Amino acid sequence: MDKACLLLCISLLDHTLQGDYFESVILSFLAVLGIDEKPSGVFRSTLNYSPDLSKFIKMAQMLVVQRAITRVENGKAEHLSNLLDETRMRFIIRCTRTAFD
Repeated sequence: MDKACLLLCISLLDHTLQGDYFESVILSFLAVLGIDEKPSGVFRSTLNYSPDLSKFIKMAQMLVVQRAITRVENGKAEHLSNLLDETRMRFIIRCTRTAFD
């Protein structure tokens, strides 16, 4: 069950964006998270939103590391550092069609 949950989370983070950005569950979640809870319905200020966004990014990073560790333990990869470098290059380089470029 833990492995299935990890794979689901990674697949949500790795969703290629084509067309409408809100086809991504992650981007839709972050958009809803940005709405202020007060009845005015305006968006939260950056000072109030940034800590939650930072928490989300840190959790995503931990999930990616856990996935890399799992692949090494299962013999699907040789070195953890290579997997992490590959992932970093994939998601940090600009002009890709993923949620976290």
